[in-house]
Amino acid sequence: MVNFNLNQLYTFYLVVSLKSFSKAAQALSVTEPAVSIQIRGLEESLGCQLLTRVKKSFNLTEAGRLVFDYAEKIYGLVSDLNSEIKKITGDSKETLTVGTTKYLASVLFPPLLSAFFKHSPGVSIRIEEGSSMNIVDGLVQGNYEIAITGRIPYPKNLLQKVEFTSVTIYPVASPKGRLSNKVLEISDLNEEPLIVRDRYSAIRFNTITKMSDCKINPKVIIESGSTDLIKELVKQNRGYSFLPWAAISKEIEKKELVILNVNNLHLDFPVDILYLKDLKLSSVAEKFINFLMSKKKPSLEETISNLHDSDH
Repeated sequence: MVNFNLNQLYTFYLVVSLKSFSKAAQALSVTEPAVSIQIRGLEESLGCQLLTRVKKSFNLTEAGRLVFDYAEKIYGLVSDLNSEIKKITGDSKETLTVGTTKYLASVLFPPLLSAFFKHSPGVSIRIEEGSSMNIVDGLVQGNYEIAITGRIPYPKNLLQKVEFTSVTIYPVASPKGRLSNKVLEISDLNEEPLIVRDRYSAIRFNTITKMSDCKINPKVIIESGSTDLIKELVKQNRGYSFLPWAAISKEIEKKELVILNVNNLHLDFPVDILYLKDLKLSSVAEKFINFLMSKKKPSLEETISNLHDSDH
């Protein structure tokens, strides 16, 4: 009978599932050399080579494919066992961890979760918030099962994208500003003081990209991760900014901010659902994504309205 360490087998299972030593190390909260030691230990216990390194990648040997097939069955049974034990003990709620931006957490998730829990009451969801780039990084590192974020560059070889809806962002300024109450051309924004979100934000990325496409050289004077701070600075006439409707609607109504009238400037960007390509989604993640897609509308505002309607 061959004796081997189940921790070594699980490490091997993760390396092959994630197709990466570094990702397996992140998932296990250990160093990459520690992962290599576990793999070598398993090979020594089994008396055969399981994989061969090829530059930054690896290939499975015939024995490696056989061991991985059995590991999949073993950890599939472990997952089934956990589910059955939870049913017996009364802890049958499935948990889904979702990464999203602070903006989407504040405007999308309240109606989304209210409607979803009515549709799927036996589910537990943990929300992790951050900037768009940090959320994508966290997803790659295995911190969440799925992410919902504004479109930014992401590793297409690692992540699967599902287009969900879109966000429109508006150029806003103080009513006292010299750009207010005028019909402007895009070129009028050149060299105007601009207040933007931090560099990890999808709003920032899409704003700067659009302006660059229009041959505008934005004069960024302040960047901040706080939407409230940006609005206060714009109210003080320190500069103009680009913000989504839900973030400015109250200020627009109170006439504390105005939307600039800029010809031929329409700035919106997609909101995507992302998940790792090489890991099978849990049943609750699939359920959540299917629910999102059943409620999607072209714009975020329409999607939110649809969620409110379905909650009544």
